[in-house]
Formats: sequence, structure tokens, C-alpha cells
Amino acid sequence: MLKRIIGPIGYGKTYTMESMIAQDLQKCKRVFYIVPEQHTVTAERSVLSLTGEPTRFLEIINFSRLPNLVFRELGGLSVQYIDKVGKRLLLASVLEEIKEHLHLYQNASLKPDFIEMLQTLNDEFLTKQVTPKTLLTIGDNSPSVVFSDKLKDLAMILATYSHKLESEFSDTTGDLYRLAETLKVNSFFEQTCIYLDGFYSYTAPEYALIRELLNQAEKVVMTFELPKDEIPDESSPFFTLYRTMDTVTELARKADVPVEDVTPAFSMEVHPSLRFITENLSTGQIYDKDGSAIHLFASIDRYAEVKEVARRIVSLVQEGARYRDIRVFMRNPADYQGILEPVFNMYQIPCSFQTQRSPLSHPLSHFLFSSLDMIFHTPALYAFQNLIKSGYTGIDAVSSFEIESYAMTWRISGSAYFSPFTMHPRGYFDIFEERDAAFLERVNSTRAQLMDPIEACKIAIKGKTVKETAIAVWQYIEDTGLFDLLMEEAESYKQQGNYTLAGELLTLWNAWIAALDQMVLVLGEAVIQDRFIEYLRLALSGITFCKLPSSLDEVEVGEIGFIRSEHPDHLFLLGVNEGIFPAISVQGGIFTPKERITLSEAGLDMEQGEFQDGDEWFKLYCALSAPKKTITLSYVTIDSSHNKLGDGVAYPSVFVDRICSAFPFLVTEQPNPDESIPLVPAEVMSLYRHPALSPESKQRIADEIIASKQEAYIHELSLFSALSTINDASCHIVDTSRFRDGIALTQARYDAYTKCPYSYYAKYLLGASEERKSDFGFTDVGNYLHRILEVFMTSLPASGKSFEAWTKEEIKKKLHTMADDYLNSLHIGDRMSARFKHLLTRLEKSLFLLITQLQEEFSVGQFVPVKFEMEIKDEQPPYTIQLEDGTEVRFFGKIDRVDLFTDQNGEAFIRIADYKSSVKTFSMHDIYYGFNIQLLVYLFAIWEKGFHFEDQTLPIVPAGVMYIPATREAVFTDHALSREEEMKESKKKDQRDGLFLKDETILKAMEPSLAGKFIPVTLKPSGELDGKKLATAAAFGKLKKHIEHTIKQIAGEIKAGNMEANPNISAFACDYCPYIPMCKNTEQKGRYFKRIGKEEDILKQLEQEGESWLVLN
Repeated sequence: MLKRIIGPIGYGKTYTMESMIAQDLQKCKRVFYIVPEQHTVTAERSVLSLTGEPTRFLEIINFSRLPNLVFRELGGLSVQYIDKVGKRLLLASVLEEIKEHLHLYQNASLKPDFIEMLQTLNDEFLTKQVTPKTLLTIGDNSPSVVFSDKLKDLAMILATYSHKLESEFSDTTGDLYRLAETLKVNSFFEQTCIYLDGFYSYTAPEYALIRELLNQAEKVVMTFELPKDEIPDESSPFFTLYRTMDTVTELARKADVPVEDVTPAFSMEVHPSLRFITENLSTGQIYDKDGSAIHLFASIDRYAEVKEVARRIVSLVQEGARYRDIRVFMRNPADYQGILEPVFNMYQIPCSFQTQRSPLSHPLSHFLFSSLDMIFHTPALYAFQNLIKSGYTGIDAVSSFEIESYAMTWRISGSAYFSPFTMHPRGYFDIFEERDAAFLERVNSTRAQLMDPIEACKIAIKGKTVKETAIAVWQYIEDTGLFDLLMEEAESYKQQGNYTLAGELLTLWNAWIAALDQMVLVLGEAVIQDRFIEYLRLALSGITFCKLPSSLDEVEVGEIGFIRSEHPDHLFLLGVNEGIFPAISVQGGIFTPKERITLSEAGLDMEQGEFQDGDEWFKLYCALSAPKKTITLSYVTIDSSHNKLGDGVAYPSVFVDRICSAFPFLVTEQPNPDESIPLVPAEVMSLYRHPALSPESKQRIADEIIASKQEAYIHELSLFSALSTINDASCHIVDTSRFRDGIALTQARYDAYTKCPYSYYAKYLLGASEERKSDFGFTDVGNYLHRILEVFMTSLPASGKSFEAWTKEEIKKKLHTMADDYLNSLHIGDRMSARFKHLLTRLEKSLFLLITQLQEEFSVGQFVPVKFEMEIKDEQPPYTIQLEDGTEVRFFGKIDRVDLFTDQNGEAFIRIADYKSSVKTFSMHDIYYGFNIQLLVYLFAIWEKGFHFEDQTLPIVPAGVMYIPATREAVFTDHALSREEEMKESKKKDQRDGLFLKDETILKAMEPSLAGKFIPVTLKPSGELDGKKLATAAAFGKLKKHIEHTIKQIAGEIKAGNMEANPNISAFACDYCPYIPMCKNTEQKGRYFKRIGKEEDILKQLEQEGESWLVLN
């Protein structure tokens, strides 16, 4: 007999069925209670509450386990058991095997999305009992060549797949068919009672089994979630359920099994308004009574929405509710990832997020796939970085950072990973300091720990089968100690009370082992090394897992389609927005909607797009029918991720309209975010960075953190606000306590702040370092030139003869030897490119020209180079300035060269020289605005503190500062030049520039002829000095005051914490700034400094009395 228990959700169908089960058990009848797998625990608990004790006559089971139970008694268990992962692999291997015979799908074998669609289509064909032969027949009669080819391809694929599956393996689907066939000759279920509950539809093999159960069992009892006395049409939410009931009833009729309808004996107690909406979802009737059980609110964004839900949950619990009596559901759980759990944690709401996730997104998978990428392919830098950042290497954070930065500096790839590293850790440096050698030793130790197991596995897999390769991969996993690391991490989670994450790690581990097992089962003897990783990724893409509940009393959170059979007291339904719930009807898959219509017209029962709309309404029906006391719906008003127009505006869905029309009294609440209970700022950073938040919500989070007065969180907020947007007020949150002992400035720090305060903040306060590349760029060229010049000039005294006595050949030979020594010291070996060699040759020639020029200059001038690479720190005291509040500002630096001249009166004059790898102009406009002041600062430091030279401190007079180009730039013109013209233009580019003391005696000590060869100063025919950048001693004094004033201003801004993105646009500060991705100043808004006149006009102002010039614009 077939007994049908029919009724809407909440009308006691399950209770009625379980009461019948209890009665059968009392009569010692054997009972099989078949439920979906996720309902097994619930069913056991509820039946036990009726029977009072366990019984051997009851078997609570699901369809996948039922064949195993029967075959254990009757025989027929299979060893070659394939699961859904193995089926994906088998389907992919079939596609690969027959691809040459396919028309449309030759290259689809390892595309997870296509394999998923193919599996779904195959399941649909099995349910509808569509055979490959039927597809071929329809294809042969189709006028469309493409459609015909598609059907023929699918017929061949599915026929080959079915044959291999049936002949070589056993699976759940096949087991159900085999069980149905076995029952035709075995009466296993005679005199038994079969109960089926919790199913909305059945597959073809399940229908085949149900047919045999109807033939054998004493009775088969089934529940159907259908309204009373309603025969729905295809657009109804209940059409699928009705069709399921009709199919089962037809099976009973064909088997001459009587059918009896049973009225549920119990109706769940729910609020009348909830009962009304479930019974009248599609009738359009209006409810005019107490509707206090239904609530609706709108929030500005998802953060505000979730926060309001958390506030209401806290209120419910304070009023006596239990967390386990509350459910929170949404249509798209991914929209709330990274928001819901942190907010609930901050409100101390225990929750279990029941969403399906893939192992591919976990760091464990990143580690293993990065390892396999380096094992099966030529090691690449990106794969090495992914390996390092996975967190499962067993290497501490400092060592990981060191080896990653080293690999990035030298762009290491290929076999270089399998040999000890020898290159300088800081790039193209010729001197290995003790710290560099120690760094390299640590990096090589880390390299061996990472790469030795990879190299061993790489050797072991050559030419091996899938089975042998899987064994080698397993050996690699053991060599890395991965399992022990996972167990340590899981134990750590357990000690923290987080059993959910501990269980998740074990689930991930089992998923990887299962994937490897299925690869060996399906592809064991194949040799597919070039595609091993792709097959493994395909296998894992078919595995999903959910978080296990970590507490008996917690809020269940998840997708609306996975509502469990229990009925909570309170339910929250989030994101009821247009385009989200109901989801937009899109008929995806292998067949287009038009092709599905064609197949239906050919006699196949293919689902159309309207079924998805009905399913969405059925999901709403299930949600509205679930709670006993209250249901709360919510939607957001801003959501750019699902907005077609791109304006960020979001609208409530048709479901909201339907409910509002049924309950005219229902008012959409607009919660005030400020009324929420205060947050505990434990996990606020993950929220602050979430892309779904509106600026208003981000500002509220910042305000709450600042109001908490917890310095650690305020500092963390300032860091992350720097990574979000320049408009955040929290961007100015700077820990100024670091300046308590004074402010230390260098040329680089000062220049960074004057170019853009934010770049100073990012680099020197946050510590964000620019990615280093060993491309021998401008910085490396400068280091090379400075190093060779320093070594050459300081080695002159040891040569035993004066600089002027060196011949050009000796200079050239000396330079060549030094360049070779420099190259050898780099230890870069075969990494030396042709471009690099050519560049060094050019630089060697430029150095030769510069040194011979210096030789000529010093042979005629009276200024003598006495210091090279002199530090304004140890050798010479730093330049110090006092701020008004007493804070001391110290300016440190390094001077390329210090030249000294002592006149006949014994007075010492100092000139500062700075070598530049390209032409550098000394601009008084820059000095006026406070830019490029370092040479003058160095000069004034010596002027103020005295020159520390040969164990004495000499009072000095500033003679000037100058830039010296160390390389010769190419000459570009729009017409051909003669040799003389080219030399003339080249000399212009070699021109030095700077600011010099307006004193003919001193200037002639630099260049006796004053012909403009060594300094940009000449004599007019009248005998007057001709130079645009000459300043008197008094002007130097005023300039010193101006620079002190400038430094005070800049240091004051730094101490005040002004770190906003306000770049110097006139200096192109944003063009090569590495922090653009952080500040997001894409429009490059900032300061622009106009020119204020000619250079000589600025200098004339210095000659005038008064100090009006000291005021900065």
C-alpha cells in the first residue's frame, strides 16, 4: 500500500509519519526510514523522543547507503567504488580519449565548468530516461548542423562514459539500479514498512527502486509538501512537488498497489499571520489582523543590514530566546562573507555558517598547488611566492619575507632555485658586509628547506604513471611535515575553543587524500604528467564542505535552499533585493533555451526557464513556513555588485511587494545605525576593508574604534585606512609618540614628505617597502658611479704620485680593473645580460671622461678634495634645529665630496660637490619652496658646527654647492649636426650647476680662468662676474635662515601627523610613486607651485634688507 501524507509545511506531516513509525515498532515490524543525508541526525532524535529507546527494528538511512546495507546481506559489494569526484575524472578522461572524434568539444576535457554542466545534464537525462541513442536520432533529424553536432558529441561522450562506468566501477546511481534489479529476484523488503520524508523530487534510479519497494513492502509511506486541494500549473511554486507525487502515484497504480491519503494528525503552533502568508502566498488575499510576527527593514548596505540583525538577535536573547531557536538565511551567502561572521563575533553571537565551500580556496590548497607547479613545471617566481605566502611551509614569517624579497630582487626562476644563491641580497652592490653574508646564509638555509623536497619529487615523477606520481606526491607531503603542521594548527584551534576550524582542517586534508585516491582509481596506469595538476584541480573542484556546528546553542546561518526540517522560533531573511532573491532566471548549461524547446518538441521532458522562477517562489514559501513566532525580511538600498546600471542603487524585490500587499499595515523600518549597541573592536579591520561597505558605514566603524580609546586598534585602523581611501578622516590617525625624542630627517625622508606627505607616511611610518628588482636602474647606476669614484679617488695617495701625474692610459687601465673587480664581487655569473655588459662599458667610458675632467680641474684650481662619502652623522655632526615646543630636528646625510680651500689669511672655504647620474639643475625656485635643499643643508651643517678635519675643527666660510654630471647624455636634435656642433651641445649637457659665493678670489680658486668650464661662472669684458647663481656671504646667511624656517615647517607638519595624499604635482610626484595603489589618488589632485621669477631675481631679493622672503607661499 502507498500512503500519501499531504499538506503544507508546518502541518505535522513528519510528526504524523514518525508516530506511525512508533506504532509499527511497537508491533516489532521492521522499519526503514529513508531521509536526505542532512536530515539523518534530526530524524534519529525525533523518533527516539517518541519511542523512548533505540530499537533494532528501525533503520534510519539515506538512498546512497541503502544499497550497501542490502548488499551486505545479499552479496554484491563492489571494490572499485567511484564517488562523484571519480566521476568527474572519468568524464574528463573520456573527453580526452575521444576528443579527435568530437566536433564541438575537442578542448573541453579539463574545464571544470563544462564537466559540471555535463554531469548535471547526464543526471537530468538519467532522471528523464534519455538515452544516447535518442540524442543521435534527434541529431540526425535536426536541420541545424551545430545542434546536430552537439547532440552527436553528447551521445558519444555519454555512451562512452556510461559504458566505462558500468563495466569498470560501481557508484551510487549504479548501485540503486543494481539494487532495483536485485529486488526483482530477492524479497528483501517483504513484510517491512518503508517511510520516505524530506524529499521534493527523485532521480530515475530512485524511482526505479521505489517501484520495487511498492511491490514488496507491506506499506510505503511518503510525505508531500503540497497545499490542500490544489493542482498547480507549471508556473506554481509547487509544480515540481505535484509532479513528483503524480509520478509516484502512477508507479503504484501500475503495480496495482492501493493508494491512501492520510490527514496529518498535528499542526504546528505558529503565529496566525505566518500561517496566513503560507496559505495565501499566491492568492492575493489581504490580512487585516495582528501582523506583529512579520517585520521588514531597509539598510544602507550589507554591513548596516547585518549589524541591525545582530542587534535584534541580542534583543531576542535578552527577552528569553535561545540562539538555537534563531535562523539567518540569505539567497547568496557569498555576498555576506567577511561581514556576517565578524559582526556576529563582535556581538558575541555564536553562529554556524552553513555554506558550501571549495577546498581550492583554502591556503592549504594554495601551498600544495604551488608546490606541484614547481614540481611539474619549470619553477617560476609567482609559484614560489604563492608557496611562501600559503602559510604551510613550516618556515617562520621573517625567513619567508627574507627569501621572497631576495627572489623578487633577482627575479629568480628555473633551475636557480635548486642551487645555492650567491648574488648580493641588496642588488648590485660590490661590498659584502657581515649583515649581507648572514642574510645570504639564512636565505640559503630556507631555500634548502623549501626546495630539497621539491627537487626530490621532481626527480621521482619523471616518466611515471598516475599511481606512481601520486605516491611521489604523497612522499613530498610527508617530507614537508604538512600533516604535523595541520595537526598542530588544529590543536591550537581546539585550545582556543574553536572546534569548527579544527574540524575544517581535517575535512580539507581528507578532501586532498580522497582526490588522490580517486585519481589512482580512475587514471592509475595512465601517464599524464603534463596534465596531472589539471586533473587534480578538476577533482577538488567537485568537492564542497560546510562548517560543522561548534555548539549546541548557536544561530544557524546559511543559504535559503538548505533550510533544515526543524522549525525555529525566529527567522531572518537577508538580501531580499531585486536580482538577488528571486534570482534572475538564466537558463544556463549546455543547451540554450531554444534548444531545450526543440528537445521538448521532439518528445523529451526537458525543464524550461519557468521552472527556476517556480523554484524561487518555493524557496520563499519554505522560508515563510519555517518560523513559529517571527520572520524578519531585510534589503539594502546601496549595492554596486548587483546593480546593472552601475549607480549603486538597490531596490526591494517582488517578494517584498507581495508581502507588503498582503499586509497593508507593514511598515518598512529604517534603523538608525547609531542606535546599535557599541561594538567591541576585536575584528573590525576585516569589516573596514570590506568592499561592500558604503563610506558612511566605514566612517561609523572608524568613529567607534576611535571612541573605544584602545591604542592598538586605533593604530591598526590608521594602517588600514591608509590602504583604503584618501578621503577617510582616519587617514590622519598617526602615532606621534614616536617623535617624542626628536625628529630625524635625511635627504630621502625630507624629499619624500615635500613631494607628498602620504608617500612619507607609507614608506617611513607604515614601513611599506617598494618592490626591489635587480634591473640595474637609476639607483644602481648612481651607486656604481659613486663607488668607483670613491675607490679611485681615495686610492690616489697610495699610488705614490699626484693625481695630475696619472696618464690617460693609466686612468683607463685602473678603471677597467676596478670595473672587473666590481663585476666579480656581484657573484651574478651567467645572470649577466648583454644589456648589462653594454651599460657597464658605457659607464666606464663616462667615468673616464669625468675623471680626466676632474684631473684637469684640480691641476689648475686651488680647491682640494679632502673628503669622500662623508657622513653627516659620525664624521660630521648633524644639522640641528629646535621647534617652538622644544623638539629637536636632526638632519643626517652623506656628502659625495667635500672640497677645501685655505686662502692666504688662513681662512677655510668649503665647497660641496654631488655627483649625478644625469643632468641636475640647481633651481632657486626649488629652494624657495623648500625642495632639493640637501646640499645647502650639508653646507650649513659644516658652517654651523665647523669642519672636522685632521683631528681639528675648522671654522669655515661657505664657498658653494654644485652638481656634477657623472655620465654623458646623448644629444638629440631635429637636424644633422657637424662634429663641432655635436661637441658644443654635448658640453652643454656636461655643464655643472650650483650656487657659488660671489667672490672673485674664491671663484678663481675654483677655476682661475673663469671660462665657465668647471663652474657656470665667467667674466664679462667689463671685468664683472657673469653668473646667474651667485650669492654674497650675507645672502648665504639669509638663505640659511630660510632653510631653517622651511625645515621647521616640514618637521612641524610631520609631528602634527599631517599625512594626507597632497602631492607636488609640479614636480610630477605621482608619476613614478610606488604608493599610488595605496593612496588611490588616481586623479592626481595636489599642490602646484608656480615659478615666481628669474633665478637672478630671487637672488637679488636675498641681497635686500628684511626677511619678507622667508615667508613661504
